[in-house]
Amino acid sequence: MNILKNVKSYFLPKEIDFFAILIQQTQLSHCVSAKLGRHLEDLNPQNLDKILDDIDSFRSKRKASLIELHQSFITPVDKEAINRCYAKVYEIELSFKHLIIELKTYQEIDTSYLKESFAFIAKSLAEIIDVLSKIENKKYDEALEPIEKIFHLNNLFSYQFSKDANRLFKESEVYKLNVNREILSQFKSIMNHCIQYTNDLSDIIFKLT
Repeated sequence: MNILKNVKSYFLPKEIDFFAILIQQTQLSHCVSAKLGRHLEDLNPQNLDKILDDIDSFRSKRKASLIELHQSFITPVDKEAINRCYAKVYEIELSFKHLIIELKTYQEIDTSYLKESFAFIAKSLAEIIDVLSKIENKKYDEALEPIEKIFHLNNLFSYQFSKDANRLFKESEVYKLNVNREILSQFKSIMNHCIQYTNDLSDIIFKLT
């Protein structure tokens, strides 16, 4: 029996749950967003360094995932579609890293007023995880609901972003204006990556149905 099992495992291509891998990677992004959101009022360098360590651990996992994808014979959809999702998660992580580097550099800047905008990013990542979970369980019709929620969250984010930008442009001190503008641009970059990731997942759903 064991011999037959070994022969099968040798000849039959291994199936990999790519959606489970994407869930794991997106959960890491969501965890980073949750931790960072809590620290916007107190930019302690040690706390920010711990979050950077979490992000750096993602790099090795991403490399392993790409190798698995490259070597796989069986994938639920074309490899290019899965790779686009991998790329989007990585871009989200990189944007978080760039944001944290800026926050560490400009620690004296008050960023507490940005918590509301940032909360929409964390909520969007949570909804993306829900989309992936439903795709993994082949509940494709149900996956469309959290997708709609993500687009709605993007609308709310855009509204809050405009309010934050309006407050920022009233800042009389040029240094604070430029620094906060850089931080806000990172927020927008992360949210844009979330929307692109969602669009890629929508394409996958249509390919699977």
